[in-house]
Amino acid sequence: MTTQIAEALPSYEVGDELGRGAMGVVLAATHRQLERAVAIKQLPPTFAVDPDVRRRFGSEAKTLAALSHPHIVPVYDYVEREGLCVLVMESLPGGTLWHLFTTDGLTMPSACAAILATCAGLDSAHAHGVLHRDIKPENLMFAADRTLKVTDFGIAQVFGGEETVTTVRGTVIGTPAYMAPEQAEGLNLGPAADVYAAGTVLYELLSGTLPFSADGDPLAVLESRVNEEPTPLSEAAPGVPEPLTEVTMRAIRRDPAERYARAEDFGVAVGRAATAAFGEGWLGRADVTLRATGSIAAAAGPATRTATATSGGDGETTTAIAGRAGTGTVVTGSAPGSEAVVKVRATAAHHAVGEALADLQPEDLVRVDDLISPPKRPVISLAAAAVLAIAALICAIFAVGSRGHSDTVRAGVITVAGTDIGSSDTVHADLGAPIPVRIQELPSSARRARFAQIGFSAVGIGLGSSRSAPLEPSGNGAFTASVDAERVRILSSGELTGEFRLLDENKRILLREEIAVDPDQPFFLSATGVSAILLALFVIAYGLAITQPLRRGYTRRSAYVTMAFLGAAAGFATVLGAWALGSSEPSLVTFVVVGALGAAAFGALNRSIVVLGRRRRLRRAEERAASDSAPARVAA
Repeated sequence: MTTQIAEALPSYEVGDELGRGAMGVVLAATHRQLERAVAIKQLPPTFAVDPDVRRRFGSEAKTLAALSHPHIVPVYDYVEREGLCVLVMESLPGGTLWHLFTTDGLTMPSACAAILATCAGLDSAHAHGVLHRDIKPENLMFAADRTLKVTDFGIAQVFGGEETVTTVRGTVIGTPAYMAPEQAEGLNLGPAADVYAAGTVLYELLSGTLPFSADGDPLAVLESRVNEEPTPLSEAAPGVPEPLTEVTMRAIRRDPAERYARAEDFGVAVGRAATAAFGEGWLGRADVTLRATGSIAAAAGPATRTATATSGGDGETTTAIAGRAGTGTVVTGSAPGSEAVVKVRATAAHHAVGEALADLQPEDLVRVDDLISPPKRPVISLAAAAVLAIAALICAIFAVGSRGHSDTVRAGVITVAGTDIGSSDTVHADLGAPIPVRIQELPSSARRARFAQIGFSAVGIGLGSSRSAPLEPSGNGAFTASVDAERVRILSSGELTGEFRLLDENKRILLREEIAVDPDQPFFLSATGVSAILLALFVIAYGLAITQPLRRGYTRRSAYVTMAFLGAAAGFATVLGAWALGSSEPSLVTFVVVGALGAAAFGALNRSIVVLGRRRRLRRAEERAASDSAPARVAA
């Protein structure tokens, strides 16, 4: 695989593997001409072959490449071809915040500075419409100058799209320990979800533990976020200053509306709380370089070093802070003339190395909320779709047209195709042959009539007229004519509104009589019939294409709009089909009503397909997991 990456990135000298994470394999590399060290992150091949994953990967890469902030790792390049998806990013040799936290430990000012840097990067990303969705200490890394940078933006989006996904064994793309309740429930996410994760990180850095127990099944950890309140920070770490305690607890409230609305707001609150707790110049005592500007930097104040550096027994330089440690593991040291050095470590390395994504298939991933609470059979939505569809069909079949009757002609005076137009009977005529007209007596208003003609319209729209036919005397004051309407024969096989006309020698209309005309021809030879067939085929073909990911259990919010459009099209096709097969001429209102019913029916059907697809996806993932004897592990 390294050879394939080297061929795809000829400008880079590809080196050794640096590690494996949520993205997959991470390789060291150097740009040949610029001599710039980079990190290459490769998407697992099993996911890279999925067209949806590749599409999201390309979209996310372009978005991330446009982000420019000192606390966001820059993306230099990306490649997507032949089942290969890689990102080229800045190399961060300083390691992760998690590694520093679990080895050396962090002072409270350093913890606050790390969160300020995180919030500054998140706020910039949120301004560009990018959510992280997996903030945790492992995704916060140090550059060579100790600048903290947020990494792995959009990874959860690449794998799950609009969903937060997991496997039935608990491998979560998006770490349960830091996941916001609304994310675990599969709800719409906003910046408050990233604020929750950042708040959880701050809670852990200040106390050495998490606001919820991380023991047991990962799904139980998620359920606790949805149904339980976090342990107050004042209980977990009584030594944390009260201003920081209040800010941290607000950031991890279960209701997103009760948290800080933006990462910037959270960062400003942390900066002010840290200043109140540690005094002016507290940033100078932090082992994290803050390069943020604006309101977050202003709230933190100047980074003036106000405490004396001390050296531990291993020669490492640390800085002193006032105050007591939390309940986590504490590292302390002292030197003449200095305060006690207090650092907090995690109480347990609860981020177990988990199942590699390379071992997974896209079909192994299911929605987190489905695994917590499996979807029920969509009985109501299926019933609603059926009722709405039946209502649309009834309206289409029993459509009432807008045609009226003028009663200009007395009964028994004029017949068209053997039908007395003075009555309300419908004229049945073969438009492919001349239509016989017989006039027993010319009405008084049309004594000068010389020609007969029939006009046609549907839904109030004129469709054209027959050729005018001369009136031929047939004795006893009667006249006959043969009206040629072949030019409009293909328009419809269903009922049309006709207008019988008598014209003078200058083709001026002397008499109009509205009639109903039912063309006698196969529906598949008429414009209405062909339109109904083509529209129905379009709905079926496009519907199968648009619902393919839905049937596989993948939610697409845009599908609701598309399915509503297809439902309206199906309603129109139903009206046209019923009309072409002999139903009454529909009115414009009929099209509107049936189209609306069709859109509603397809919306309910879309919901049913989504739920059935999710149930099927969950069942197949469970079957695959049952056939796999690998032990349950949690992804880092």
